[in-house]
Amino acid sequence: MTKTELVKAVAVATGLSLKASQGAVDAVFSTIVSELKKGNDVKVMNFGKFVTVDVAASVRMNPKTREVVNVPAHKAVRFRVSSVLKRDIR
Repeated sequence: MTKTELVKAVAVATGLSLKASQGAVDAVFSTIVSELKKGNDVKVMNFGKFVTVDVAASVRMNPKTREVVNVPAHKAVRFRVSSVLKRDIR
């Protein structure tokens, strides 16, 4: 499902216009991003939890050229699926 398809599905499910649905979907995504940038976790009950993790610096190798590449430490986003969602999609 693409973002456009998600917006259309939200419009159908809620009876909102496409423009209002687009605004709602954008607001949800921007709020999640904003909270993750602050270092906060975002937990959506019965869906899952978005968390930021620190990834240590590492040395990797480009398999094609065998060149060694230094990857600096950075933050990454992980999503942990709730047990309810796991159960529902089986």
